[in-house]
Amino acid sequence: LSPLGKNVKGFDVVLTNPPFGTKRGGERATRDDLTFPTSNKQLNFLQHIYRSLKPGGRAAVVLPDNVLFADGDGRRIREDLMNKCKLHTILRLPTGIFYAQGVKTNVLFFERGKSDNGNTTYVWYYDLRTKMPSFGKRTPLKKEHFEGFETAYTATDRSGVEDERWTH
Repeated sequence: LSPLGKNVKGFDVVLTNPPFGTKRGGERATRDDLTFPTSNKQLNFLQHIYRSLKPGGRAAVVLPDNVLFADGDGRRIREDLMNKCKLHTILRLPTGIFYAQGVKTNVLFFERGKSDNGNTTYVWYYDLRTKMPSFGKRTPLKKEHFEGFETAYTATDRSGVEDERWTH
């Protein structure tokens, strides 16, 4: 998130799990190219990620629930993301998988639009939280747990997928 990040652009694919939390002391980012600078690191990283994609570039980003539901800058950044990118899928991960126990996370799948307006028309959700065991050392999250998501995500006709976890 330093000023050097302004030169990071033109990527085909970005896969990342940005740091969670706020900047120590609540300071705002020093970058002058972020449309909505905030003290929330994951919101700044989200802007950095979608700004770094070339048109048609794709991303999958792990973010906590608060990014999806934050007011103020969070809402404006989500609107900017959904205008500039086609946010097409959100995978709701089981609680505590990527951070501390009790923290709910998601994977946002999106691609940069050819223009900067109106790229998201609808979003598909896959809920990997409902009717799942509590994951941890005794019950690790395994590849098999993602089989339903993979089937739905790769379906030619997503609206024809019959899976209670899959909605839009």
